[in-house]
Order: sequence, then C-alpha cells, then structure tokens
Amino acid sequence: MPNIVLNPLSISLAAVAIFFISYVWYTPLFGRAWAREMGLPADHAASGSELARGLVLTALGAILMSFVLANSMAVWQPKTWGLPDAGPGLVEQALSAAGFTWLGFVLPVLLHRLGWEKPSLKLFAINGGYYFVSLLAAALIMASL
Repeated sequence: MPNIVLNPLSISLAAVAIFFISYVWYTPLFGRAWAREMGLPADHAASGSELARGLVLTALGAILMSFVLANSMAVWQPKTWGLPDAGPGLVEQALSAAGFTWLGFVLPVLLHRLGWEKPSLKLFAINGGYYFVSLLAAALIMASL
C-alpha cells in the first residue's frame, strides 16, 4: 500500500505560482491577443463582480491543480512504495509530471474544444501554453520542497 505524504506548503506555493502566472500570462504577455481571439472589444474591462468571480475561480483551479499534481507526483516516487529512493532527479521528475499531466489531461480537453467549439489556433496556443507553463512551475516547486 502506498504511503502518500503531501507537503501543504509546497502545494500552497505552487497554487500561488499558478495564480501569478495566470495574471502575467493573460495580462501583460498575451492579454491583448487573448481578448482579441475571444472577440472582446479592445477597451473591454471586467466589472467588479466579473473580476471577483474570475479571480476566485482561478484561485480554486490553481489549488485543485496543485493538489492533484502533488498526489500524482507522490505516487511515482519509489519512497511512496517503501522502496529505496533511486528515482529520477528533481528536474526530470518535474518535467515528467508536468509534461505527462499536460499531455494526458489538458491537451485532450483543448483538442476537444478545438474540434467542437472552434477557437482559433492562436487561442488554442495561448491557453495550452499557459497550462503547460503553470504545470511545469508547480511541479518544479513541489519537487524542490
């Protein structure tokens, strides 16, 4: 039976990082391009309630993503199964966890949207890139603590 030990501090820091990446990604880096691809006018500003709703849901998503990623990473560590810790290094573990999580859980959802909701390829790339970078940052934080 596995003995999964989670680090609440690393999960919290990973969630904060994801939340911060969300702000940077969708505001100064790709905010204008994202808004254009979403069909929003250039002068669009979210109302107070829209902003509050978006921030709360983004925070909730960041917490859930960090918690599930931490569990997934823990399951693949040899020490979880009572074996000698001769597993991959921190960077390899983080890259594998982020990459495979993105490839198996995020990309299929984005591909489904691409097929049925028909967002532009630019929007597909902006959103896909955000999730990959977020997962990678979270995995690096959790692997190093």
